Amino acid sequence: MNEQKTMNKANEWPARRRLLFPYLIFAILAAVSLFGALRIDGRLFFGDDLNFHLGRIEGLAQSLGQGDWLPKINYFITGGMGYATGIFYPDFFLYPAALLRIGGLSLVQSYSLYLYLVSLATFVIAYQSFLQLRPTQRTGACLFAVVYGLSTYRLTDVLYRAALGEVLAFMVFPLILVGGYQVVCGDQNRWFWLTAGMTGLFYGHLLSTLIACLFLALFCLRNVGNLIRAPRRLWSLAKAAGCTLLLTMAGWAPMVEQLVYQKLRVAEEPIFYLSHTAESLEEYWAGAVSNLRYNNLGIWVFVVLVVSLMLYWRLDTFNRQLAELGTVFLFLATNLFPHHLFDGTFFNVLQFPWRYFLLVSLCFSWVVADGLLKLFSKPMYRRSFFLVLSLWLLGSSLQMQLQMRASDTRLVPYESFEQMSGEYETGSGREFLPAGMESWMTPTTLISEPEEAAAVSQMSRENNIFSLSYETSEPVRLIFPVLLYKGYMVSGTGTYSKVRNAGTYKGTSMHGFAEVEVNGRGELTLWYQGTWIQKISLGISLLTGIGLLVWWRKADFEERLQ
Repeated sequence: MNEQKTMNKANEWPARRRLLFPYLIFAILAAVSLFGALRIDGRLFFGDDLNFHLGRIEGLAQSLGQGDWLPKINYFITGGMGYATGIFYPDFFLYPAALLRIGGLSLVQSYSLYLYLVSLATFVIAYQSFLQLRPTQRTGACLFAVVYGLSTYRLTDVLYRAALGEVLAFMVFPLILVGGYQVVCGDQNRWFWLTAGMTGLFYGHLLSTLIACLFLALFCLRNVGNLIRAPRRLWSLAKAAGCTLLLTMAGWAPMVEQLVYQKLRVAEEPIFYLSHTAESLEEYWAGAVSNLRYNNLGIWVFVVLVVSLMLYWRLDTFNRQLAELGTVFLFLATNLFPHHLFDGTFFNVLQFPWRYFLLVSLCFSWVVADGLLKLFSKPMYRRSFFLVLSLWLLGSSLQMQLQMRASDTRLVPYESFEQMSGEYETGSGREFLPAGMESWMTPTTLISEPEEAAAVSQMSRENNIFSLSYETSEPVRLIFPVLLYKGYMVSGTGTYSKVRNAGTYKGTSMHGFAEVEVNGRGELTLWYQGTWIQKISLGISLLTGIGLLVWWRKADFEERLQ
């Protein structure tokens, strides 16, 4: 009996080793595709959005270190005035980076290790997502993970643009692809994959959520016959959408509340227009050839597109549809599409039409792994195709990193990032500052009007809490160095007003800052408490998540019993 157990264990080990081998490859590829450009001789490549996301991580780490586990206001960004990144840029996926920072790593080290973990997760999620639809095709799953994880536009987002939101979107998009297929064409009872993907996408990158909705709308339109013939699919789609709205309520409800409360810059004239930022197909091709550009799609996508169209009728239905959708979104990214017709519409919030490259990369990565790979009749040919394409993409990644190493003007010493003040980390758009805001204050400044009528003493600031004593001979306005968002509260003794917009000071605009009017003698404390909508929406999202988890575990157990 013991000998039989020993033999069984000996036979299990090779099988387990084969199962673990892909993850080892993913771990190596995630490292090789990143660290040549991320950590170069004590310098970091200055990606377009790098300072903003480093500021988000640093601000979140500071809040966590002070015991604020769900911060809505980032007091590192804007040099202490407080920017509502926790409301308009959900921090859910940033907690690992912030915890690494708290654990003693430098800001650059935390960011670099975090990007590696996100890249590794991208490979793994892509691999497992493919297996959800093709459980016996591990070679195809490996190829999809490698092609998708090494896709040129994803690496451009990671390395050149430092577009962390889109990087996170890349991580979860395979779940949306699989979930959408299950609801529309497969097992509609597995709609929860779509909910998981859309929820993760919302908390990773809001703009990509809009792109995903457009993708799902076109996919449903392409398969409208399935939805008509099986109304239960529509019910599953409704359940996925409803649960997603409840799970993401903790994010979108506070956003809506702030946008209703006051006008923000995002509501003014857009900074970017799709019609201005769209480029020609020739320009995108030139960027792919140079392999060093902010919207680098990669030569491989153009090659796969042409091959897919040439072999269109040899592909199965799903891969034909993905080839079509990939081509459509590539077209939408170009100036061939009349973007000027949408300059004044909601679609313009996407800013750059080449964001659609995320979907182009996703669609053609799947077509390569599931469609083109199956056209090879012999396993040897499939392995050769796998190897050649993987080496091509890895080589392209290394070439990109070597070119980045030659960009001396974009390589910045680590120490520079550790010494960031936070004042200029809001990014180029500053979309969620109060509209019309013109002034800038230091974090310890307190302005009073009229000055001669107020005696302010014992003023202190601890984290986001301002405390002071005052004595006035007439009503006095106290203007605090914090940006006004709904949720600031004031308490104390004496006579004081609610928190309101400062307006002007001696003819100078102080619009967008918090103001409290006091009179007489007393003490005052101002802090950000949050709102009831923030608390209620968080509770609804948490309860929905717990309920779905219990339901999913129960359904999975019952399925195993059958």
